[in-house]
Amino acid sequence: MPTNLYGPGDNYHPTNSHVLPSLIRKFYNAKVNNKSNVTCWGSGSPKRELLHVDDLAEAAVHILEKISSNNNLLFEEESRFSGIINIGTGKDIPIKELALKISDKVGFKGNIVWDKTKPDGTPRKLLDVSRINKLGWHAKIDLDDGIKKTISNLETHISQSKHLPGVPSRDELELWTSYDMANRDMLLLEKIEELTLYTIQLNKRIEELELS
Repeated sequence: MPTNLYGPGDNYHPTNSHVLPSLIRKFYNAKVNNKSNVTCWGSGSPKRELLHVDDLAEAAVHILEKISSNNNLLFEEESRFSGIINIGTGKDIPIKELALKISDKVGFKGNIVWDKTKPDGTPRKLLDVSRINKLGWHAKIDLDDGIKKTISNLETHISQSKHLPGVPSRDELELWTSYDMANRDMLLLEKIEELTLYTIQLNKRIEELELS
């Protein structure tokens, strides 16, 4: 069971990305557009645990190659099997501190404004990783290094594709928009046909009742 993940190829969509890529997007866009302020939701006090995706991959390999299903650490009291293994760093960070780290590494020089009229969300999300640690695995990628690598990967992606990962380009957006409109038109025609058939059947039934 992994904690919050981040890293290369993350989702930077403006409405459905997670906290770290969402903050990277905000500060990156503010930097390239020379904005003086970035507004973040809430107070910034909630804490989040963050794990680089490469660490998760290493943890998966470690478990598959080195951990047997009959390992005593996978059993609870009364010999009940409990194979769920939390994967994380065992450390969390306030979102406000995370925002400062990201803004610094992106190179944003403006101000961060916290909109306390917006919700904070869950106060804390931190996994107990004692089991995976006892099984011989610990997270290796430091958060500062992980953020730096993620931003570098993002900048490379943007220089090649001209848009953020997880966000459609203008051509893709136009294609999907036209596709959606075509689908809506077809559905509308189908509904009109159904309604027409229903009206014909209803009129026939009315005629039958009048004749009887």
